Amino acid sequence: MPLYTPMSPDFYTASATPLAHSGAIVPKVAVVVHVYYPALWPEIAARLRALSHPFDLWITTTTDRQESVTAQVRADFAEARIHARPNAGMDVLPLLHLVPELVRHGYVAVCKLHTKQGDGELAEVWRGVMLDALVGDDALFHQTAQAFASNPALHLAGPSSVYQSVRKLMLDNAPELERFWSLWTGQPWPQDGTFDWGFFAGTMFWVRPETLQPLATALLEHAGAWWEAGYQQDGQAVHAIERLLGYLPVWQRGQVGLIYEEALGGVLHTVAAPGPMGQAGVGDVMRQYRTLAQELPHWHSTGLLEVPHYLAQCPELAGTPVDLAAHYLLIGRFQGRTPSPNFDAALYAPVLAAEPVDWMAEQQRLRTPGLVSVVVPVLNQPELTRACVVAVCQHTQQPFELLLVDNGSDATTQMVLQELADQHPQVRVLRQPHNCNFAWGCNLGFAASSGQHVVFLNNDTVVTPNWLPPLVQPLARPDVVAVQPRLLYPNGTVQSMGVVFAPDQPVGYALYAGLRPDERWAGRSRRLQAVTGACMAVRATDFAAVRGFDPVYLNGQEDIDLCLRLSRAHGGASGWYAADSTVLHHESATPKRTQHIARNRAVFVRRWAGGVRADDTRHYALDGFDVVARPPEGGAPRLQPRPMPQVRPVHDLEPITGMAHGWRATGDDPYFGMDWPPYRQPRDGWHKLDVRIESATRKGCAKLYFDLGEGFNEAHAIPLPFDSNRPASRVFHLPVTPLAWRFDPLDKDGQLVLRDFNVTPLSQREAQEWMQQATGLWGSDVRLAALQAQYAELFELKPGGYGLPRLDRPGGNAQPAHAATGRCRHGQLGAAPAIDFGGDAHLQHARSVFAGLYRFGAGAGVPTLGTVHCRRPFTR
Repeated sequence: MPLYTPMSPDFYTASATPLAHSGAIVPKVAVVVHVYYPALWPEIAARLRALSHPFDLWITTTTDRQESVTAQVRADFAEARIHARPNAGMDVLPLLHLVPELVRHGYVAVCKLHTKQGDGELAEVWRGVMLDALVGDDALFHQTAQAFASNPALHLAGPSSVYQSVRKLMLDNAPELERFWSLWTGQPWPQDGTFDWGFFAGTMFWVRPETLQPLATALLEHAGAWWEAGYQQDGQAVHAIERLLGYLPVWQRGQVGLIYEEALGGVLHTVAAPGPMGQAGVGDVMRQYRTLAQELPHWHSTGLLEVPHYLAQCPELAGTPVDLAAHYLLIGRFQGRTPSPNFDAALYAPVLAAEPVDWMAEQQRLRTPGLVSVVVPVLNQPELTRACVVAVCQHTQQPFELLLVDNGSDATTQMVLQELADQHPQVRVLRQPHNCNFAWGCNLGFAASSGQHVVFLNNDTVVTPNWLPPLVQPLARPDVVAVQPRLLYPNGTVQSMGVVFAPDQPVGYALYAGLRPDERWAGRSRRLQAVTGACMAVRATDFAAVRGFDPVYLNGQEDIDLCLRLSRAHGGASGWYAADSTVLHHESATPKRTQHIARNRAVFVRRWAGGVRADDTRHYALDGFDVVARPPEGGAPRLQPRPMPQVRPVHDLEPITGMAHGWRATGDDPYFGMDWPPYRQPRDGWHKLDVRIESATRKGCAKLYFDLGEGFNEAHAIPLPFDSNRPASRVFHLPVTPLAWRFDPLDKDGQLVLRDFNVTPLSQREAQEWMQQATGLWGSDVRLAALQAQYAELFELKPGGYGLPRLDRPGGNAQPAHAATGRCRHGQLGAAPAIDFGGDAHLQHARSVFAGLYRFGAGAGVPTLGTVHCRRPFTR
């Protein structure tokens, strides 16, 4: 026969206006307070005075305190009934002595309180929780009284968070409890290991007086023999009786009421006794109460709790105002509930407890200029970790420190980490007792670091020579907040060139994953909304300002989230893909879905819905691809190359037999035109031309000239020795006239063979970035430094240079720097002739295009080798 009969739960929702004010019948209730510590009485009295529902106040105390307690209580409640007895049985025995009087007065229910002083730092929290649930809210107080009046099956009610399992919280009380059980029931204590019920730890609750009567009668017969006068934390008769009181609703086949105080939603619901019980010590619950205000907003903002999943475990909460996240933190987690499928409490440690990083202190801490801190979280994988560390130490020339965050690795890995620290002075090991995941592990490593810049690196990576400078250098720019390298799988294919977002897909994916890295698009550094955390460089000050990686993500999406938060904190600054840095990444070569991927994505989408922009199509277009199809589940689309403009030889060129893009110069002025596909007709705006030369034969100083519209000429010297991997690139603003270019071999028998060529549209910002790189503000290619001079509002002569003219006024003709005559021979060194700029209209166009993009000081340099500039109308 079951110990209780299941019954449907009843719900009692508080009204802002109690029935006492509406003329309805008001349930007759009493409040019984045992006052042993008079100093705590004002805390209870203040709550009682705030109640509008009428009640009778009964006070119990000890005979030695009667006089002082009476004076103190009657100052607040003159009509209070005060009963004093010898000090025995703490607050329970005095209540049992009152039971006959309470029954005789016809109370529907009694609210039993006491001045609980308790032990330890959590005693005050515990007392506050119970008082708030029982008498801390007027509506809840009335709601509970009404529940007892309308539901005869309700026998006991109390704070839901302290409704604990007798078996789990038995402590030292088994002998006394078994003795009382046999006395009361006439049966031996059940030996069934599942035999259990709930009780309200702390003995503050609501109870129907008739419910207490049978137990009070049986126990009071032996009061003198069993009830101790002293106090101890556990093991006394009173502690056994405290637990036995919780069995009364079970014995009577009744219900127990669980009260959720205002912090949980202010509601009472009743369930068949014993109801859902907590399985933890009250101290654990109280510690969670103490951090509730700090943690609850985090749970709400991230959606860590999945409502359908949680309600399936707690169906009695459906339709109630109970805050489910607060219920989990304070109650559900101690009942074995989980907030989401496949939940692992150890994985959620940073969310379930305050993260041990003082972010305010980190924001103010001075760091070592020029030092790079490399932070590597480690969980097992000793050989991969060894290879990672050895590669970093071998291929890093600038000052660095390497922090290995051991996330609870096995003994073998711990030994390897210690060996690495012994062998390499730059290596430190930070040992954690358990796996705190990527986000929390990185944050802990950051807190122990000292560098001005920080690189977060997976332990299954291998860096290559010169990997670090291209990651750190872009961070000198304020509009770059995070940098990643070219990440390759061990088989040589691309793992990630950054993160892009597809239309209508709020979760990003790796750009060009699985493709070969030897194409031109893989060698182009680029601006991105986000980069991957497998290898990510950031400024330490920025990382501290946004409080690091958010540990609500479990090994997924935390890197993308960080990039977006960094961007938001810096007014739209972006991530950067550094094509000149290469890192091999092992584990991700076989992508797999983890048990947390769906939840991580759901959290990310809730946080960033509307906060990311679709950008993958733009990157593909710039690289010469069209999107053919997109998978329905999102991710990388299917691509096909775009038809490129076709090179058309116009003058003094003839094709080389058997070569699609090979020509031989037949005269002094060989030049090309371009035939554009219909849908790629160039529009007025910024463009980038890339020409990759396969081979070239010539005499003297051969060059490529880019005729950018009406007389804007850019020269690119073909170097010796010849480098087929270095493209000739120019950025230009294309006006209404077409672009052309020419090959000047300085010999009519010179040959030129092209590998490929591409023209891509650019935004003004991208054009500016390319020019800054080309002019040496980032890079070191001084041969391109004169680009800034050509596009400046005014040209100034650099003594000893190529005689670039100075514009003395808008419009008109440029005056030569010194006397020269003859046609401008593009390969000719020395003085420049007088050059016609095409009249006022053309000059005004040049000023309007270029002046707004750059402002250069008088010290803008012009190279002395390798680049020749001149202007003349382009008439072909």
